[in-house]
Amino acid sequence: MYWKTTLGWFTLILSLCCTVLVYSFPFFDMPVKKMTVGMAAAMITGKGLFAASAMLLGKPVLEQLKRRFRFWKK
Repeated sequence: MYWKTTLGWFTLILSLCCTVLVYSFPFFDMPVKKMTVGMAAAMITGKGLFAASAMLLGKPVLEQLKRRFRFWKK
C-alpha cells in the first residue's frame, strides 16, 4: 500500500478519536475551565487531522466514504 494512503487512513482514525474525546469530556470529573480548554484543543486537533487525511487520501476516497455513509437521498 502506498505510504500516503496508510498515513491518510491513520490520520482519519485519529481525527475520529478526537471527536469521541470531545463528546466524552462532560463525563470526566474536571473543572469547567480545564474541560473547555481540553474540548477546544481536541476539536481543533481533530479538524486539522481530518483536513490532513483529506489531502492525503484524495478526492476519490473521500467521495467513496461519502457515498457509503450517506443515509438520505437528495
